[in-house]
Order: sequence, then structure tokens, then C-alpha cells
Amino acid sequence: MSKVNLDIHPEKYQSPGNGIKGTEKDFLGKYTTYYYTNGAEKFTLTGLSYKNTRFSTVVLTPITDVKNVVTYFENGNKKLLIIYIKTTTKHFYYTNNNAISNTNSNTEFADFVTKDGRALGEDPELKEILQKIEDDKKLYYNDLSVELKDKLWRSSSVIFDLRKIPKQSYNSEVTDENITISEPTEIDNTYSRVEHGMASEPFYIKGVTLPNSESMTLDGGFPNDPLGKFYIYQKTDDYTNPLLVTLKVNVSGNVERYINSYYYLSKNSNNSDKWDISRVAGVDIGDSDIKAILDNIVDYNKLDVSGLPPTVSGKLKDLTKDLIIDLTKTIDTSVGNTKEYYSEGVHIPYIKEKIQVQSYSVIRHAHTFPSFTVKSIKTGSGDITEKQLPPYGTLLGGLNVYCKDNLYSDPVLIELFCLDTSGNEKYQSSTTLLFPRQKRTNGQDMLSVQLIC
Repeated sequence: MSKVNLDIHPEKYQSPGNGIKGTEKDFLGKYTTYYYTNGAEKFTLTGLSYKNTRFSTVVLTPITDVKNVVTYFENGNKKLLIIYIKTTTKHFYYTNNNAISNTNSNTEFADFVTKDGRALGEDPELKEILQKIEDDKKLYYNDLSVELKDKLWRSSSVIFDLRKIPKQSYNSEVTDENITISEPTEIDNTYSRVEHGMASEPFYIKGVTLPNSESMTLDGGFPNDPLGKFYIYQKTDDYTNPLLVTLKVNVSGNVERYINSYYYLSKNSNNSDKWDISRVAGVDIGDSDIKAILDNIVDYNKLDVSGLPPTVSGKLKDLTKDLIIDLTKTIDTSVGNTKEYYSEGVHIPYIKEKIQVQSYSVIRHAHTFPSFTVKSIKTGSGDITEKQLPPYGTLLGGLNVYCKDNLYSDPVLIELFCLDTSGNEKYQSSTTLLFPRQKRTNGQDMLSVQLIC
């Protein structure tokens, strides 16, 4: 099998070398694609270059059994938006992280792989991704549709396998990320803690396979946060009955403010794939507290915080519940980076993005939380209170605030996505709650409520 370092600059497509042939095609009338193949022969891709200089962020280790490589450019061939590499078993996609500038060998790309070894469809899937890169100058993964995120995984996405035992290693499904299981650490000679560790951080959790081979399920799904650690707790030497999983949040920039933030995934009942999830500050939670939590799960067959000693339960406030969203604190004008603000004891993440409509921006609050509930929303012109919001405890999957000209505390539209599972038909998973700005009779602005089902 031949080894190829492929130069994918458009000027090189007719003679890329190493027996590779290139073909130019139009795509959707607004993009140009270049298709590279070695005929019917597979090859090993050792790297990608751009005008004789090797890319510094793409294909850093060889990819074997490659069938073809496809590049997608904006018309004009100045900006490379997507690189697609097809092998006999996998489909790799690299998306431009800085489509503001013309492409060169130092352009950064984010890398993805598809689930189940299936390529993305050109329309609507690749069309959606290309449009998002054009609009936002990079691909914001969390903005993709649920269906597309289920197919397209970040390369550092992981499914953890609790069928594996200490001192073993295994590769995650789909991405092949290698995971090493540590030796157990004893807790009061009753329980043990085991880490499923990875060589690099952060990683993203896509799922957990339980010892009975069932997949763990959580209300609202798994967190979208970048993570740093995965720990599993069980009774000593009883790896068939996990009790608790802790996930340490790892956010680049301002890391010290996140370092003690954890997700707790706790067993809900015997032999069930349904687990509970909460996000806690994790401040000063030591092994004695963990033992009390594990004792509680064993006694109640689930985590019942009301049954914990006050010294422990006080440390387990769920940071995703009863949020007070404060639009007046999203004053940072930078776009595309996760920031946070402090509201009533909770650090709430948010991200700002430009949207296609001129002069408008969207701020996505609590965007890394898999689900959350909201107690109130503070705006520059008054508060939105519980009376205007869905019933207390309604799960939300997103909260977007639309503003004009950087007036972040003075929105023209607030959008809530409801994920209620309590049986309230008015607020089921397809429900969007809108607060469009209108005029009061006295001439002042107000936010009214509309329910869109």
C-alpha cells in the first residue's frame, strides 16, 4: 500500500503526485470540491500539505486504508472549509476553525468522525455544516441539530465501558480513543474508586456502557462540557454493580473557576439503565463525604439527598437547577468563546455568536448543560418571573437571547426550548417559549409570552 503526503492546494489538484488523481467539481452552485483518489487502490495518508508546506493541525498520524480525500472550498478557492477522508471503515471530517482568513498550512481545523461508519449526506448534512462555517467562520458543534450530532462525533468523544476492570485498557467505540483503567483506590475498606483515564484532555462523553451491556440513560442526555476526569465508584471488588460516576469539568481559560465543578451520575435502581444526573460545585467533597453518598445510594437504591447528613447534603446543590439567568452580566463582547457569569452562587456558562441577520447576535446561556431549570430571567428592562415561565421544575434544553448592536441586556427575543418529561402536555419536548419585545400602552417596551408548539 503506497504512502502519500497529499498536497491539497487547488493549484496542485491536476498533479498531486504519488499516483493520486484529482478531479474538480461544483457543489451546490456555491462551493468547489476537489476529489482525490488512487483509482481502485487504497493508500496510507501520512499527512496533508498546502502549497508544499505540511499542515500543522491535520493528519498528524498516518491514516491507513484510505479510499479518497475530498476538499470543499468557497468559490474562489481562498478558504478551505471542510476536508473529508474516507477509509474502508471510517469517515473523517475536518472543519475550518478560522474561516475569516484565507487558508494556509497553519490554519486550525477541528476533527470529527462519523458514528457507525457512515458518511454524511451531501444535502442536507454537509450543506448545513458548510453554511454554518460560512456564517460563523467556524463550526460550533453544540449548534448542530440533535440528529447531526448523533452522527458526527468530535474525535475526542468517548463511550466509557464499565464492563472493563482495573488495570485493563480498551478503545472507545467510534473514535478508538484509548482508555486505561487505574488500580482501585480504597475508601474506608468498603468502596473503591477507579479512574478511566485518557492520554489527553479534554474529552467529551457520548455514553456509558454498563456492566450488563446496557447503555446508561440520563434525562436530557450527557453533558456537552469538555471534561477532564472520569471516576467510577462501587463496593470493593464488585465491578458488576456501579453506584456513582463523577465527571470533572475542564474548561480552557478561567480553569481555576471550574476546577471543582463536577457532574454526578448516580444509580437510580437495581438493574436499571436509567441514572440520575446533577452538576455540583464539589467544594471540599472528600472521601468521607463520598462514603456517605455511597452509603446513601446503597440504602435508598438511589441518591436521596434528603437522607444525607447536613454537612454533606449542603455540598451537593445541583448547579443546573433554579438558575437565575442574568442578561446584564453578559457584557464581554468577544464572539465564539465560552465565558461565564456568577449569578446567585452559580457560575453560568454562555457563548455569543453572530447570526446571519445583519447586526444581530445570539447569546446561548447555560449552553453546556445537558438540561436545566430556570427560576427567573433578569433583563435590563425588568425581570421575567416564575409566573411568566413554564411551571416550576420544567426541564429546558436551551435558552437563547437575541439582541441587536451588542445590546445584550436589552433583548428583542428570548427563546426557551422545553424538555419537560413530567407529563405536562403544554410543555413537551417540541415546545419553544418565546418572549418577543412589544410596546406597552404607555410606550415602554415589554416582553410578552408566546407558546410555539
